Amino acid sequence: MAKKNNKGYITIQELYLHYKERIENVALTQFEWHNLPDTVDRWYMERTLLYNGSVAFYYAKDLQGWMATNYTWKGLTPYGYPADIKGVATASWDGKTSHNGTFDVEGDKWEICFDNMTHCSLWKTIDTYARQLARIHMTINNNLMQQYRPYLVVTDNQSPQLKKTMDAFFDEASAFAENMLIGFDPDTIKTLSTNVPYLVNDLQQAFENTWRRCMSELGVTGGTSKRERMLNEELVMNRQEDEIKLNSRLMNRVELCNKLNKRFGLNISVNLSATDLGVNDYGKLYPDYQRDIEDGVSIESTTYNRDSERYRI
Repeated sequence: MAKKNNKGYITIQELYLHYKERIENVALTQFEWHNLPDTVDRWYMERTLLYNGSVAFYYAKDLQGWMATNYTWKGLTPYGYPADIKGVATASWDGKTSHNGTFDVEGDKWEICFDNMTHCSLWKTIDTYARQLARIHMTINNNLMQQYRPYLVVTDNQSPQLKKTMDAFFDEASAFAENMLIGFDPDTIKTLSTNVPYLVNDLQQAFENTWRRCMSELGVTGGTSKRERMLNEELVMNRQEDEIKLNSRLMNRVELCNKLNKRFGLNISVNLSATDLGVNDYGKLYPDYQRDIEDGVSIESTTYNRDSERYRI
């Protein structure tokens, strides 16, 4: 693992955190909620779903308000769902009163929402892809650095002054002057070529493919330079797979809204943040779009009507 030093070089840990935050940002903004109670924090709820795999939406007895947080449970229903719960959130202090972070639920005024159909957290997926992207990024950096000076300096001269001179020569941030080599026998210094091939183009393609697979896990379709050469059937299949993954997360949120609205008279709704994920350079290749184009219907109006019907609560 790369180590941070005073030369300002980026470390692999910093790259990992960078890509983890980028993936998290996409995952946390995929769904748009409407008419949530003022006491429910949308970001906290989505983050709990993302990292815990589920969230409890409940009416907190001591706060007299709705909350959406993590939870502990007691007992199971015949289908394996929690029979009773207690809310768990961050311990808080507002300057006057403190709270230990656990909340009693008023009666049966609660529902559980799962992030996806496997009822599992997406944390391992985010972690895996963030690590892969960081490694590829660091490899690209290293390959570029090796192209900058593709040789090794070999010498049997143990002079501290020569070491200082060579450090200055290889450190682009240091001031190096040619007169620093005066007095040294050039025959004592040799260079060996590393013969490192230029791999940045291949590594960049691997990076783009990895990022596309990562986005696909979240249901986001992204093109690469090679997608144009895919067959129509492959494009449709990839698109359908991404939609299924995205809908597996949306369906549970819609079901939560329906249950809360029916049981407790709320008016909560949820939809995809993007108005349409199907409009892109390859939209005309999808069968439903193709039929609409042949019938003289615009892609934009068809997309709106279809998705309004698909995600209606």
